Amino acid sequence: KNSKYYNYYIWLDEKPENPNEDIIFGHHQDGNWEYDNEARQYFYHTFYKHQADLNMTNPEVQEEIRYILHFWLKLGIAGFRMDAVPHMIRNKGNAKFKGSPFQFIRDIRSFVEDLRKDAILLAEVDTEPEKYEEFFGKGDQVQMLFNFYLNNYIFLALARKSAEPIVRALSKLPQTSLKEQMGTFIRNHDELDLERLTDDERNEVYTAFAPDETMRIYGRGIRRRLAPMLKNNRHRLELAYSLLFSLPGTPIMRYGDELGMGEDLTLPERNSVRTTMQWSNEKHGGFSAFGGQELPVPTIGEGEFGFQSVNAYDQMRNPNSLVNWFERVISARKECMEFGWGDYEIIKTNNPAVLAHCSKWKNGLAVAIHNFSDSECIVELELRENQSEHLIEYFADQQYEAFE
Repeated sequence: KNSKYYNYYIWLDEKPENPNEDIIFGHHQDGNWEYDNEARQYFYHTFYKHQADLNMTNPEVQEEIRYILHFWLKLGIAGFRMDAVPHMIRNKGNAKFKGSPFQFIRDIRSFVEDLRKDAILLAEVDTEPEKYEEFFGKGDQVQMLFNFYLNNYIFLALARKSAEPIVRALSKLPQTSLKEQMGTFIRNHDELDLERLTDDERNEVYTAFAPDETMRIYGRGIRRRLAPMLKNNRHRLELAYSLLFSLPGTPIMRYGDELGMGEDLTLPERNSVRTTMQWSNEKHGGFSAFGGQELPVPTIGEGEFGFQSVNAYDQMRNPNSLVNWFERVISARKECMEFGWGDYEIIKTNNPAVLAHCSKWKNGLAVAIHNFSDSECIVELELRENQSEHLIEYFADQQYEAFE
């Protein structure tokens, strides 16, 4: 209580009798209120008990946050990932915002832009898609949101080998303006959170990609990387990441996925997907020159996904490697600006396993076609007459004859 930072947190003399519990980590987290022996009070934590929530309603906390933002922006940081924003602006205990809690986000946006015009606020907002616009505001809040909703349905589509889940998810998402973007991703550094799916849909994804209970976490997610989930099938991996670079939004990659890195399920909880980057086949995967046997952060050293088999150095030298395939995908994405800037629409096909969509920007049109099934197929695309002129196969695997 004597610390000058005491009021930075949320305290109560007594634990609420009927607390509005918001348990994030299931049985790993025993409620949201924890007793502190030194302060002789209860403090609030949305996440683990060693992660006490800051009192965002306190002007001193907001000032301290601006100070930290200023420090990093002056060092040249290009933007910030804002963690769990819906929880950040939620009233907790006796800490309540005066007026709209979104004013706090608007103030941060304004402060950041004053220091660096091109700095980005990328917010983690895992909520219903109809609420996304609340966080974009009127072009005065965050510029980007992680697209958790679409991510859920990408995995349902991969599990079912059907395009329907993605079509359904896209129909629920708002069309963004040029000043805001959804951040599309396949995997991140947490669990694959499948909270937006129904119980039956989630079980479908579990059956396909996490058949063992040890692969699951928090009663809602999967603690694996994509390559082992897809049994290291190169065609399936290319399908997933081709989707990433052509679906609406800005593609977001996680380190090591460009190599096809795996996970270590012997590590607890989310740590299974937080192993070191595998740079080479040298000791510790080239991540560190430390002479000891073990690093504080584990390295995958054995098996199909060990650093001896999967590393950046070897793949950079192999023109047919996954990392060099990614370079070609990134180049194609940069050339086809329609995918990043344009408005999109679904194109009907005569096969439920095939997703076709186009993005239009200025006078350009980009079409992406993905087959979720295990076999080759022929489809017809319902393109309007003005959409089918001068079509060029851009990301080709062979030379194609011109067609009408």
